[in-house]
Amino acid sequence: MSLFTKLFEAVHSWRRRRGGSKTRTRKRSDLEMEQLDHRQLLAVNFTGVVATDFSPTNVPGVVNTGDPANNLKPIIPPSLQGVISVSGFQIDNLALSYSSTTDILSVGVEGPPNGTTGQQVIAADSDNNGNSGTVNPSVTAIAGPAFQDPADMGGTKTYGVTFDLTNSGTPDIVAGFPQNNPNPDPTAPKPFEVAGYLGGAGQNIFDNTKIYPQYAGSYYLVNDPNHPNFEFQIQHFSQLYLQMTGHALTPTSTFGVGAYAASAQDIGISDERFPLQTITNPEVPITPPPPPPPPPVVSPTVYVNYHQNNHVNTAHPEAIRVNILGSSGFDPTTIIPSTVKLGDPATINTTGASPILNFERNVNHDQFPDETFVFNGLDLNLPSGITTVAIEGQTTNGTIFSSEVKVFNKDYSFYTPAQINAQQKSWLAYDKKNGIDTTNGAVPPSPVIPKAAQQLAASMAINDLYAPFKGEKVPVQVNSSLGTAQAASSTAAPVVVSIPTKHAKAKYVKNVTLSNVNMSTSATSSSFSLAGGA
Repeated sequence: MSLFTKLFEAVHSWRRRRGGSKTRTRKRSDLEMEQLDHRQLLAVNFTGVVATDFSPTNVPGVVNTGDPANNLKPIIPPSLQGVISVSGFQIDNLALSYSSTTDILSVGVEGPPNGTTGQQVIAADSDNNGNSGTVNPSVTAIAGPAFQDPADMGGTKTYGVTFDLTNSGTPDIVAGFPQNNPNPDPTAPKPFEVAGYLGGAGQNIFDNTKIYPQYAGSYYLVNDPNHPNFEFQIQHFSQLYLQMTGHALTPTSTFGVGAYAASAQDIGISDERFPLQTITNPEVPITPPPPPPPPPVVSPTVYVNYHQNNHVNTAHPEAIRVNILGSSGFDPTTIIPSTVKLGDPATINTTGASPILNFERNVNHDQFPDETFVFNGLDLNLPSGITTVAIEGQTTNGTIFSSEVKVFNKDYSFYTPAQINAQQKSWLAYDKKNGIDTTNGAVPPSPVIPKAAQQLAASMAINDLYAPFKGEKVPVQVNSSLGTAQAASSTAAPVVVSIPTKHAKAKYVKNVTLSNVNMSTSATSSSFSLAGGA
């Protein structure tokens, strides 16, 4: 229901007081409209239907007291039972919900079914005629003109929810409408109050010497059988609780809640006395905010050993240089070195290698700085031959970057057992010379890193990765026990690869087979050595 519709219905629920002059009525209408604006605009979450507004599905943590067995409900005298099936002062349930975020306690008061339409009786509708401001003529004929049903909680109507915050067995606070109208103008509507509880046998349980306007929040009360329930809020509830008890309100705090409703003008009908029910703080669980979305992943341009035509050697303690180029949207000098990993994209999180050195170097001589990271080839875990290598990391401002590039990986499968043995002997000799413990085997020497990085500016990305050797034959895996060397397939579809040369020409190599990182061509051979003379 829209706010306009609620206002419209609420305006129609207000009635002139009998005997009021036109001037007074018009003045009171202005006051009433101002009151309604305050009421409705602050209570837009209320609809006068407790079952909906306080549904556990919509409001997690809501507590319903239910209808206690010792609830003293209004008794209808036998003479009126044929006309009045139930009193609008009867209360069958209290629903409560507390939000620690807003520090507001919301309360809904439910009455019984009205016995005719299946809806609940309108709050404080004394004779249950579907209008809380008029009396059924049949009731007047039986009870006489003294039976009255003043509109808007007027007259001697009182309707309040009591709170025993100290768990003493006696209420400390009552919230609702007092029996006596405290306004100097008797035509003004009664205010919704939060006040001290006034004991005794009388109907006035609001202590007018202890009024707490700072805790009186919004409320909802309209004369409409479609929205029959009284609902209200107590604001700054934790402060009220602290004031009454001297203790802070916690999610496990308990207190009593009850209700009282009566009228001295519903002749012959007794009062409602809803006994205190102990409940635990009906606090709505605080749902943690969803985690912020992950920052976008950027993919800067990356060169891997571009001075060696994108070749890496993972069978050798080779210094593998990875250049991360800067741009207008990415500053690689802000990369946190400890977050950088280089490796197989599929396993980089677990097997990625960490850099052993990094430095700033403007590789492509543009206006943006670049960063170079150096890795030990022995730390790198990659498939052999032509493969994809990924580098990932994070910058100081939380930006995640991840880039991939094709490389040619020369691992142990490209070396003979004799070469591998020679390498091990060379490492053992190096270890012995330098006093390195070889109990667990040969310890490879550290990569040789030149004092000055001999890097040339790259004016464009390397785009011919299928010919990693400039005009020379790709190495063939010779140690089948360590790799999966295969001959070129005669049935493979011809692949034409352009290979730039020193003379700016190109050769064309056909029948290149890319199977499990092996390649075979008919070009001239090339020699490679491992450290230690292998």
